[in-house]
Amino acid sequence: RHALPTGVQPDTASLDALVSNQTIARYDIEDGAIGLELFPRPPGQPFKVRYRVIPTLAGTLHASASSIAPLRESERTSYVPSPTWVVR
Repeated sequence: RHALPTGVQPDTASLDALVSNQTIARYDIEDGAIGLELFPRPPGQPFKVRYRVIPTLAGTLHASASSIAPLRESERTSYVPSPTWVVR
């Protein structure tokens, strides 16, 4: 779950391209975040992805923490602090 600040909207065309290229399995857009479902990965393999967002506000924007959650509920969810977004 990648948290987005108020003032940006995801560009669905760039997310659709990630699905088409099989970079991600699927995505869900929710209020203030994008849920990304990944294909199974080997333990410890880093994941990096880029997609576009469309700014609707200018200024210094903040989002809540993003999270990484396994499919098995018995495993621990990790949280990642969000960077500060600067939109000019």
